[in-house]
Amino acid sequence: MTAWEPGPFLKLMGIRVLIRTAQRSEAELVVREELTNRRGVMHGGAIMGWGDIMGGMTTVAALPEGHRTATIESKTNFFAPIPKGDTARAVTTPLHIGRSTIVSEDGRAATGLNKASISVGQQIDASGQGSVDSTGKIITLDATAGQVRLAPTSLWGSLNSATPASMTVNLLALGDYAPAAFNFAGTGTASGSDAVAASYVVNTGSIDQSATAAGTLLKANGFVSAFGSAPPDFDAMSVTPGSAVGSQLIVEWGSGGATAPFTTYTSAGLVVDLTNTHLGTTHLIRTGPASVGITTSPLISFDPATLQLAIGNATSLSVFNTAAGFLSQLTTTLNGSTAVFKLVAVGQYDAAANTFQASRINIALE
Repeated sequence: MTAWEPGPFLKLMGIRVLIRTAQRSEAELVVREELTNRRGVMHGGAIMGWGDIMGGMTTVAALPEGHRTATIESKTNFFAPIPKGDTARAVTTPLHIGRSTIVSEDGRAATGLNKASISVGQQIDASGQGSVDSTGKIITLDATAGQVRLAPTSLWGSLNSATPASMTVNLLALGDYAPAAFNFAGTGTASGSDAVAASYVVNTGSIDQSATAAGTLLKANGFVSAFGSAPPDFDAMSVTPGSAVGSQLIVEWGSGGATAPFTTYTSAGLVVDLTNTHLGTTHLIRTGPASVGITTSPLISFDPATLQLAIGNATSLSVFNTAAGFLSQLTTTLNGSTAVFKLVAVGQYDAAANTFQASRINIALE
């Protein structure tokens, strides 16, 4: 039999094929800058292209040698963004095999799903019959005759310890909620095995975090283990260091704002004056649910690949996509009488170098 050779587009995307059989295919992909959109997350077209590749190579594995396949219809549902720097994972399993067409679904291979498959913290999409109160607000949803779809769920935590196939984290957030929002009773095979936020057990499969230092902020995407089956508490499809995920730098000024909020602002970047007497209590860098106070201002540099910069207030806003135009307007704005109330930058924070490469900067004026 002729050996299978990855196609040119697969190589161009940088997809790493882990398993390829007629029953199951798995692959990983590091989300590079070239695969992202203007918001710094994986482009929808790239995701759809990857899905088409996964379906195609799995289909070919089921065909006799010399036969070919072509996509005649494709549908993609987007449930969560994949940030730049994340290692994404795709799994494809055939659902129906006909005489000439194989229809496949991209996601996690799973059989025998039932209501016990939904556990505490799992993100779902549900449809059914809603009931409303006197104001028209939906108060219950009866899905007994509807459907529930398990959707990829994000997890944030600081690493406690790890082995090649597993890790334990101090859970900081599950989906959009802090651990305090959840009641983990009943999630384990016994009461003593229920999930515990301070030592949340994550199955990482082939993703080895054993060399990662304890205390490292991590983001995982995957699925919460079925109710009553923990540990593990979570099955991760991808794990990314917090340093590789987009962060927010936020600084606020009170008492009428600051007319001189920066020590310097040049083509190299902005440096906030943390000694300004009008500096407020908020001056931090936020990555996921974790925030770190700024005691020494990082250099806020401009991302050369993509820029969205804005200066303005409630009645007037100037938007730029070049650092030169932005700095020219900033020089005009900081005339000694116009005050700045808030700075928000979005980008990548390098704690070791104390630099923040921003793809977006918004400066709010009085």
